[in-house]
Amino acid sequence: MVQRLTRRASPEHPVLFASEADIPPAPVLPDPDAADELDPYRALLDEVEAIALAAAAEAPSGREVVVAGRREATVDDAAAILDDGTARVPLVLASAASAALRESLRARVLLVSATTSRADGTTVLRVSAAHDLRRLGAEREALVRAAGARR
Repeated sequence: MVQRLTRRASPEHPVLFASEADIPPAPVLPDPDAADELDPYRALLDEVEAIALAAAAEAPSGREVVVAGRREATVDDAAAILDDGTARVPLVLASAASAALRESLRARVLLVSATTSRADGTTVLRVSAAHDLRRLGAEREALVRAAGARR
């Protein structure tokens, strides 16, 4: 005889989700293309001793870090999400953050000085300074060319 293997909700077999709306969205994984965007700036990132976001996410709360990555759309109350291909970490600002700091976070590729912190079991970076990495890279390249031309 064929036995059906269906289960109905009961105390022995509770329902995990009451409806499709209860199922949480899948987490967004780091984008490897974000790492490719940082490649032209490796020398600059080495000079400023920037670390990977994955390492910053593992750092204890209160640690000062310098990181770089591509700015992604904001989620919840984060100012932005930073992605360097190794991790995606929310950036948060103090409520008293200056307009200049808020404006600097609009750049597509960022170099950020921040302090690690934990919020809701997740590492967030409390931004103290942010710079447009593309602009810094162009300025550095101009300085290197000028120094080479003087020789």
